[in-house]
Amino acid sequence: MNRNDTPARGGGSGRSGDFYMHLTVYIIFNVFFFILSMVTDPGVLWSFWVAFFWGSALYSMRSTRMPGAGSPAESGKSERSAISWSAKSGGDPVPARPAG
Repeated sequence: MNRNDTPARGGGSGRSGDFYMHLTVYIIFNVFFFILSMVTDPGVLWSFWVAFFWGSALYSMRSTRMPGAGSPAESGKSERSAISWSAKSGGDPVPARPAG
């Protein structure tokens, strides 16, 4: 059983579990950065920029569909279709263009 065969919401298992781990680290560190920003220089809120860019990276991580990101039933669909397509095309990754 490889990593993509595990259930999607299994507390740290699968790609979705990776997202929740990253989200937890994001929240913990940004709270720390906010407190540090308030202690060092309350007039400049530099922690906002850290949270903004890190959060946009997290959003893109969550919004992109990767194999294994959905339900366990969906995780093998793209792999099965790629395998069946490869078998139909004779195993070539890129089918030859018709002459014309």
